[in-house]
Amino acid sequence: SVTETWNVTIDACESGFNPGEFAVQTCFLGRYGQEIGSDQFGATIMGSASMDSSDGIQRVIIRLSNIEVFYAGQAFRLGRYPVHFHMNGNMNLSYIKSSSIHQTFNRAVNIHATHYLTVENIVIYNVMGGAIFLEDGVEIGNVLR
Repeated sequence: SVTETWNVTIDACESGFNPGEFAVQTCFLGRYGQEIGSDQFGATIMGSASMDSSDGIQRVIIRLSNIEVFYAGQAFRLGRYPVHFHMNGNMNLSYIKSSSIHQTFNRAVNIHATHYLTVENIVIYNVMGGAIFLEDGVEIGNVLR
């Protein structure tokens, strides 16, 4: 547990529980609420244009460098990752570099329908879930170094 004052018991999921796309999930990889503290709820950094950038105009530019991200992300919540590049198309002017991401509650860096992004010199440690995640598998030209 991270924060004792923000720790309550979460009831286990009902049989056949279907969380939907953005519902809070209390089931994760076969683990249930009574095993997990409710304090696994941190900040998120999300860039989301929600528009097609095929016209060459980059509506979102994110440049993160020399930062430390910890106790971030929201456990069991889809789309709530510590650093999330969400459906931006071409992001060749964007990056996350020379940073650390640790002790997170839902992955580290999520790349969803985002292309030509640079992720380099990142230390990722002690995260729940995949460290760097290409969400749909359609992402192209990203540099992971």
